[in-house]
Amino acid sequence: MKPDYNPVSSLYNTTYQYGKLKPFAEFIIQMLSQGKTFKEIESLLRQRGYDGSASAIRMFATRERKLLKEADSGNGQKVIKIERKWLISLLYKPIDKVEELSQEQLDEIIKQNQIIGKLYDIVTSFKEALFSKKISRLNKWIKDVGLPGIGEIDSFVGGIIRDKEAVKNAIKFSFNNGLAEGSVNKLKLIKRIMYGRCAFYLLKNKVLNLETRH
Repeated sequence: MKPDYNPVSSLYNTTYQYGKLKPFAEFIIQMLSQGKTFKEIESLLRQRGYDGSASAIRMFATRERKLLKEADSGNGQKVIKIERKWLISLLYKPIDKVEELSQEQLDEIIKQNQIIGKLYDIVTSFKEALFSKKISRLNKWIKDVGLPGIGEIDSFVGGIIRDKEAVKNAIKFSFNNGLAEGSVNKLKLIKRIMYGRCAFYLLKNKVLNLETRH
C-alpha cells in the first residue's frame, strides 16, 4: 500500500452489497476507468454471463464512478474505501486481528480524524485496565479519561463510576455470570417462540426436555 493515500471519502460506509455483481466488480471498475457507459457495461456483462438486473449495475457503477472522480480530483492521492464496520471491529479486536485494516491505515485515519483516535485510545486503555487484574488501573483510567465531552463516552464513564464495585469485581475475579445470562437468554427465546399459544406447564416441560437432550 502506498503511503500517499487519502482514507477520507464522501462515500464512507456506503459499500454496495454486490449480490450477483460480485464476480464482475473489478471488471466494472475497469470499464468505468475506460469511460464506458452504463449500456456498454451492461452489454459486456451480459456477454460474460451476468443475469442480474440492470438497476444493480447502475447503482454499483454510479457509486464507483463517484469514487473514481474523487480519486482523480485528490491531488494525485490514492483514495481507498474504509468501511465503518472495520473501525467498529477495533472496539472488540486489536488492530492485528482486523484483516481489512492495517496499522498504517489506522494511523492515517486517526491523523485526519482526531475524534476516532480519542475514542480508540479510551476503549483500548479501558480494555487494558479491565484485563490487568489490577484495580488501581481502573481508578487511573477514570481519572485520565474524565468526561471527554463525547456524549456516549461520558455516559459510559458515568455508568462505570456508579457501578464501580461491580467493575472492580470483574477485574479482580476470573468468574462471571455468563452461564446464567446464557440460560436466561435461551429461556426468553423459547418463551417468545411459544408466546400466546401454550401454557406455563408446557413451557416448563419444553425447557426441561431441551436440557435433558443437551
